[in-house]
Amino acid sequence: MRTQNGGKIWISDIHNQGFCEYEIHLRYVLELPDPGGKALVDGRAAHEVLDISNQLAAQVNALQRIEAGLVVPSTVEEIVDVARNEGESFAVRDVSIEGTRIKGRIDQVDFTPEKVFIIDDKPPSRDGKPYINEIHQVQGYCLAFSEQYPEIGLPLVAVIRNEHTGDDMWSKLFTQGDVLKVNECVNRIIGIMEGTWIPEPTTNKNKCANCRWHPVCDRSQYHGRG
Repeated sequence: MRTQNGGKIWISDIHNQGFCEYEIHLRYVLELPDPGGKALVDGRAAHEVLDISNQLAAQVNALQRIEAGLVVPSTVEEIVDVARNEGESFAVRDVSIEGTRIKGRIDQVDFTPEKVFIIDDKPPSRDGKPYINEIHQVQGYCLAFSEQYPEIGLPLVAVIRNEHTGDDMWSKLFTQGDVLKVNECVNRIIGIMEGTWIPEPTTNKNKCANCRWHPVCDRSQYHGRG
């Protein structure tokens, strides 16, 4: 239930709610164990490759700054300061953030002197366009980041990036309208968890076929279970 997350919603559940609300019911109301699956394993493997690549680049950058007698920033506030004052850009992987009602880990945050890019790595869809639940998820990261670091004062840009090629698939300046959309998703998730909102299972058979929960889901439209 909600209290298991310290009373806050995992931002990844914004993605899950947009894919199929019934997954929230299975996970948090019925408290079924996560069945896992190939897509989950593949996603973690792709992220690990990106993490290692970024760590190596960060180490090189740190050594170069040390050799030049420059400070190596270690906190978000320090990174923003250095980016502004020196006109340099920084990329940081796996950034933990916690907002008023949501929390999670951002795949990557790119800091530039003018903007902060909140990046979520995803596998590409068939047409290369992101799904709406992926958009809401990365906007959720933006909201939590803005709530944790309100003093930064730089515009936030939500970015969905191809986890295989590193190319941007979608990006948008984060606005107050996006805040409202994220909060609407969060309200629905909380309602499902607390029993005040009846979850709407998807009727899309393709979604069910690709959902790792289908073997234990009593609303699955995929009949090749197991």
